[in-house]
Amino acid sequence: MRTSDRKWVYAFENGDGRNKMLLGGKGANLCEMTRIGLNVPPGFVITTEGCLAYLEDAQRRLPDGVMDEVRAHMRALEQKTGKKFGGSDDPLLVSVRSGSAMSMPGMMDTILNLGLNETTLAALIRRTGNERFGYDAWRRFIQLFGKVALGVPDHAFDEQFDAVKARVGVKQDVMLGPDDLRDIGDRFLKVVQQHTGHPFPSDPYEQLEIAIKAVFNSWMGKRAIDYRREFKITPAMANGTAVNVVTMVFGNMGNDSATGVGFTRNPATGENQLYGEYLTNAQGEDVVAGIRTPKPIADLATEMPAIYTQLVDLRNRLERHYREVQDFEFTIEQGRLWMLQVRVGKRTPQAALRMALDMAEDPEFPLGREEAVRRIIDQMRVSVPDMIKQAERTVGERDRIVAQANEEASRIIQLAREQATDMVEHDELAEAARKRANELLAEAEREAASMRSEADKYALNSLSGLAEQVTKLQREVENGMRALTGE
Repeated sequence: MRTSDRKWVYAFENGDGRNKMLLGGKGANLCEMTRIGLNVPPGFVITTEGCLAYLEDAQRRLPDGVMDEVRAHMRALEQKTGKKFGGSDDPLLVSVRSGSAMSMPGMMDTILNLGLNETTLAALIRRTGNERFGYDAWRRFIQLFGKVALGVPDHAFDEQFDAVKARVGVKQDVMLGPDDLRDIGDRFLKVVQQHTGHPFPSDPYEQLEIAIKAVFNSWMGKRAIDYRREFKITPAMANGTAVNVVTMVFGNMGNDSATGVGFTRNPATGENQLYGEYLTNAQGEDVVAGIRTPKPIADLATEMPAIYTQLVDLRNRLERHYREVQDFEFTIEQGRLWMLQVRVGKRTPQAALRMALDMAEDPEFPLGREEAVRRIIDQMRVSVPDMIKQAERTVGERDRIVAQANEEASRIIQLAREQATDMVEHDELAEAARKRANELLAEAEREAASMRSEADKYALNSLSGLAEQVTKLQREVENGMRALTGE
């Protein structure tokens, strides 16, 4: 592709946290958190413009200058961290994440521990003195990279993982020893070779370029396209995905390390308390994978009291800066807290109302009463149509059940006719045929009536519940508006 003077890559400290169209939501927020002094691992963002230029190229080549800028920023990361990408002493590892202006499913999963190969793995083990940690990081990287960047199906890795756990006689990953994890890594390398026809890439920069292309390609994945079509997301709202390259921090280095997700307030009730969950000795995907049961974030107050105090302070800083409830991801590496992501937190309508009221009534919170009123009105504009849509779905379900009842009645009536005809054809008494037909017709009527009754009862109960929700929401809005306006 032709050379361009366009800037493709921004370090977190230089990116504009307000420009989500260029840097994506994740990238912009990483830049903003870095700017306000939160503890964010060093990294950089490749812009959505790079994605669009890549997708426009028929041969799917990265725009001229992208990898040159990436290499320059990787050298800058080396200087900031004192580590070397691909180094044999203290290797630099990174994660690679997608991130468009609007959050949407179907985008690429995060790749962790990129930069590992035989040389850097040996260096990581020597540097940490922790074989188990090294081989755990290695097997995670092979699986994530293989699945996300090389298209190897997840089940091919899972089968090998389960085979090793069965051989050892354990159910949880944390019970596997370093030799077991090394065996899993070796098996995973063979899985990649079998499915791709090529050995797993060992050059860290080759790994990075493949991962960047995988992120860009994910923008045109079927799930992502379907989601944008379903929710009418136009190019003016989100166009292309950025790539976030972040220095790795590890939540799986022992019991003084952890990974977690949190909300600055309870998203279900609106209660003004830190809310979330975490796992010790784990990496990011473990929290949502369902392999282990996370602990409530309040348990950190006992398990890691200093970290919990930092999280409470972090919560306050995030809310006062963004003036909104935030959803965030964090990692604790050997007693040090790192922020990995932040975004406006989703919440129930009732929670949204309580949050707006509490914030407006807090003299120290930077939210005025007029803006709180606007938020409540905006919430009603969103919540009531959603409830109406739910009611429409309920009525649609009732109609589906009634249609099913009619279909079943028609089937039984047809059966009655066939049996009556059959009885007449076999010289059975016509009276017996008519009697049997009438019995079947009556059964059809009862069956259809029962199903219609159940459908009506279902719809009535569902709609009654929705009406109560709307009434309750309206009552809470009225009370909140009176409290804010002093009427």
